[in-house]
Amino acid sequence: FHSNLNIYQTYYGVMAKVPEKLPHTYGRATLVDTAIMFIPRSLWSGKPTAGQSASLSTIKEAIHPDVLGRYGMATPYLTEIYLDYTVFGVLIIMLGLGKFIGRLYKYTQCNSTSRSDVIRYCLFLGLFMQLIIRGYFASGFWMVVFAYIPFFLFEKTNIVK
Repeated sequence: FHSNLNIYQTYYGVMAKVPEKLPHTYGRATLVDTAIMFIPRSLWSGKPTAGQSASLSTIKEAIHPDVLGRYGMATPYLTEIYLDYTVFGVLIIMLGLGKFIGRLYKYTQCNSTSRSDVIRYCLFLGLFMQLIIRGYFASGFWMVVFAYIPFFLFEKTNIVK
């Protein structure tokens, strides 16, 4: 239980230093890093590593570098939202995610849903939970995309239905 609450220490460390000592990343972590992650290194040999990404490099500067590098502490998505979109972004995005999950849950529970809808919902919840508690939106986004590709292929070929 303690280790699950412990992951928010990176958020507290970043809140203490950003924006007073370090700048916000203003969308670079969620938009730019996500876009460049898909570009292969064979096409772009100088592509930044994960450790050089906007969010992780700022987090390393805000807290001790060993926390991420040596001890491998994960950082929740909340930290990235704060870095990119400030406190107001955290409030708006978390409110939006909460409403989306609520609607999705209500739709799945209250409507007569197909097997395909239930599979889509279960896949989403597992992936969503992983993204929220372990952060790094760039890899999380592509994880979701590639996890859903087989599902959509099965759905289009009527294997799931």
